[in-house]
Amino acid sequence: MPSALPLADPAPADGLLPASAAVEATDRAFGVYLHVPFCRVRCGYCDFNTYTADELRGVRRSDYAAHASAEVEFAVAALAGSGVPSRPASTVFFGGGTPTLLPVSDLARMLSAVRDGFGLVRGAEVTVEANPDSVDAVSLAALAAAGVTRVSFGMQSAVPHVLATLERTHDPARIPLVVRWAREAGLEVSLDLIYGTPGSPSLTGAAPSRPRSPRAPTTSRRTPSSWRTARSSRDRSAPGPCRCRTTTCRRTCTSSPTGSSARPATPGTR
Repeated sequence: MPSALPLADPAPADGLLPASAAVEATDRAFGVYLHVPFCRVRCGYCDFNTYTADELRGVRRSDYAAHASAEVEFAVAALAGSGVPSRPASTVFFGGGTPTLLPVSDLARMLSAVRDGFGLVRGAEVTVEANPDSVDAVSLAALAAAGVTRVSFGMQSAVPHVLATLERTHDPARIPLVVRWAREAGLEVSLDLIYGTPGSPSLTGAAPSRPRSPRAPTTSRRTPSSWRTARSSRDRSAPGPCRCRTTTCRRTCTSSPTGSSARPATPGTR
């Protein structure tokens, strides 16, 4: 489960932003991040707001697209109410979790909500994160047909015992297959990689050491100790680096350098 919320001011119920948000807004590019918090299995290093099937507590994954689309409508109204000029999105990013655990039709519905609410610039980049074992040639072609332009695969490593350390479930031999299928569908491709994992090949050329067990290098369920650079799991006073790709932190801890107080939403609700 996600970690506890940090101490911070609660988000306003009306979603309105401070006046500073509107200053020179038209000079900045505008992107939309859509979080899909579902995972088949949670990896030990992950501290994002995600839920496996047995953690949903009655919430149905099939309802999520409708709730996310309503959230987009809420965001449109909140930005307008905050005096932020309306402008089309140049990027849309579906992150997670594993967005491709949802049917392509659900992702297309969420993308339509962004298109209807904000608009998309000509040639906008629309990216969907995917695990290598959560897609096939048919689903990748369907993503391209729905308006997705790029897929980002969570490869993390090509070494089987390193994937075991990271608690990843895919076979590294599948990576070339999904990359080829994505390119055949007309999609751009990017790969997520993690370096410095205990047991991984050394960047200096030294022989890698195998970890004693997949759980050995971790000090908590989510974050290997070798990756903690500024704080222990109990010290919230010195935020460490944040792995977010967007200006809105999707973590539920205080690791954002900006001190983000992002809060997890129960899946399917606000």
